[in-house]
Amino acid sequence: MKDRNCKKQFMDKNVFANETVRSILEENKEKIELIRKYNYNTAEHSINVCALSVACGYEMKLSEKDIKTLGTGALLHDIGKTMIPEQILLKPGKLTEEEMNIMKRHPEYGKLMLNETDAVTDIVLYHHENEDGSGYPAKISKVPLLAKIVHIADVYDALIRDRPYKKAYTPSEAIEYLYRESGTLFCADIVKEFVRSLPNQKV
Repeated sequence: MKDRNCKKQFMDKNVFANETVRSILEENKEKIELIRKYNYNTAEHSINVCALSVACGYEMKLSEKDIKTLGTGALLHDIGKTMIPEQILLKPGKLTEEEMNIMKRHPEYGKLMLNETDAVTDIVLYHHENEDGSGYPAKISKVPLLAKIVHIADVYDALIRDRPYKKAYTPSEAIEYLYRESGTLFCADIVKEFVRSLPNQKV
């Protein structure tokens, strides 16, 4: 009976999450189309990060308003990459220091493109900040909660996807990485909630 109840709760959350993601995609279809025209893989990654973040938001029992903000920021977190030259984004080998510095500006470019001062923009700007203050562009440790969630979802989806410079991790390998870097790159408590929100995970 307990397993049935847990399964039903997961299915209910999954339904709500899917409906929320559909709504966010509809409201931001012009922006996601802009990203898709620039690079299909970046658009696909953005949608995945949106879905992962929304699922985590429901697992954490955030308010509907916060989950909508979370999903929107997650969907648009890489919009600034449309201002990065494609030869840098798609380079098959390791980036040079100069190229990496250009790439690291995409959160700031994203903020400029959105031209807003709100929680969504905070997610876009701070989604590469680490728990220990070693991230970019601001190098801060006091990061907004929603940006911390997107940071985890962003890294997880990046790890399980083939990239020009690396082979994809398995989901279990990606989860292991999240736990290993908890407290350094990621908030340990949010990592636990994120993993719980993934299908077939019991933590």
